[in-house]
Amino acid sequence: MSFKIDEFFPKPSEKDWLGSALKTLKLDEESELRKYTHIPTIENFEYHLNPTRDAESTYLNTFPTDIRLVREIKTGQSNLEKASDGIELILSAHPTVVHKGQKLIQVLDTSEKTFFGDDVLIDLFSIASEFSFDEEKISKFLTKKLEVENTHLLVNTNVVHESGLNMCSEIAMALSLALEHLEKIHKAKKKIYYYVSTDSMFFGNIAKLRALRYLHETILENAGMVSKNTFRIIAKPSLRATTLFNPWANSLRSTVSTAAHMIGGADFSVASGHNTLEQLVTLEEINELGLRQSRNIFHILKEESCLNYVADPSRGSYLVEDLTKQIISNSFTELKEISKLSLSDLMDRLSSRALEDAKKRQEAVHLRLKTICGINDFSDPSEDVHKKVKIESFHDEEGDLFPMRRDVKPLEVLRFRAISDKVLQKKSILIATMGKLRNINARVVFCENYFETLGIPTATCDVKDIDRVQLDQYVAVVYCAQDDDYTKLLDRFPPPKNLKGYIAGKKVSDNRLTNVYQGQNIYTILEDLLEEVSK
Repeated sequence: MSFKIDEFFPKPSEKDWLGSALKTLKLDEESELRKYTHIPTIENFEYHLNPTRDAESTYLNTFPTDIRLVREIKTGQSNLEKASDGIELILSAHPTVVHKGQKLIQVLDTSEKTFFGDDVLIDLFSIASEFSFDEEKISKFLTKKLEVENTHLLVNTNVVHESGLNMCSEIAMALSLALEHLEKIHKAKKKIYYYVSTDSMFFGNIAKLRALRYLHETILENAGMVSKNTFRIIAKPSLRATTLFNPWANSLRSTVSTAAHMIGGADFSVASGHNTLEQLVTLEEINELGLRQSRNIFHILKEESCLNYVADPSRGSYLVEDLTKQIISNSFTELKEISKLSLSDLMDRLSSRALEDAKKRQEAVHLRLKTICGINDFSDPSEDVHKKVKIESFHDEEGDLFPMRRDVKPLEVLRFRAISDKVLQKKSILIATMGKLRNINARVVFCENYFETLGIPTATCDVKDIDRVQLDQYVAVVYCAQDDDYTKLLDRFPPPKNLKGYIAGKKVSDNRLTNVYQGQNIYTILEDLLEEVSK
């Protein structure tokens, strides 16, 4: 079956967008507007793509009129909520008790399981893995199972997403898997469910959901198939940038992600709270606070913020339309490439790509080109981890085809090692300053953020009061002043022999001190510090 998606891209007008923007901001010239705006490209979200910019309108004729909240129940957990709590849909891969007014959606993730759900979603990715990506066995299994009433196909990309794969490759993979079985699904009058993860990159994820919907709609229409009421999108907050420390930053990530579900057009949103990752690592029940908070995120955004009241609210937005087009273009280009591969070769290719993408994303975190609040910026040293979290919790299972690779894991490991050291727990890092605080405040805050990443608190002291400081309370000293004042600062307070020494900035150097500045590899510097003070 041949699909010519390229012909289905209507052209919008940048001129109209520009005129509206100038009028809204009361500006006269485009050059004035460019001083205040930055139109992001897909490179802001992924690192190996090189798209051609060309904005266009993407009309979605299956955009949902409502979005529903789903609770995903993992193995070993029980359903602690009722329909009256706002949870009417339960998603689970194992038998789960549902209460009055609730519907159980089963994810069939192995061929051996029997059906127990009101609806059964056959997880194509899991079944394919079980059959070692043998396409003939997969096809026979699906043909038989789809004969059963209330069964549908689930294309689950969460595993490849959490392993590091970029959004365009993820969409291309999802469409490729769906296309293999599209005619079978259509003839059986079944639905295709896409299960995708969204992180806290707000506009990128709105565009990601819109692009996936647009591409699937266009494929169906080009094939002469009905698109309405034949597929659904389930979206959940990503764990890729979620932290075991600073759980309240996770709440913000879940909120932004859930907002993207509503604006981007997901049919279902999976409730996720601040301690979802902790729950996964410790295998404990989610607590009442986590349950209530994850529900409230959804209900407040929907009922109070009314984000779901307008169908496709970002349509016509030049920024979102442009990102949507870029994702569509790149995803479709990759879809055409991978359609030539066998399923086994496709998985090998995506596994390598996920590793490559994860390394680039992690490098951006270590260089602080990508900020993840609570990890490489604005860490709270008072935050600890759950008592059941051990160093083993941070390990990747690299033997897997798609292991979970969290961007923040290496820095979390360093911090875990630091807070597990009983001697270091009693220590701080001294920031020695000189000059008026208003002149060096930004540099001081930078030093605090930099070193508190280890979970070790900092203390700031002006050099004129340095004689009152008990140096045995510190593990390192950071010199912080304007560049012209460093000579005087070092004369007044020479680097102590028993403390690791640093100097903020790049212009002034001292062979006794290590320079710290924006753009260097923070992981390498902090690892060296931890190794030295732990001896």
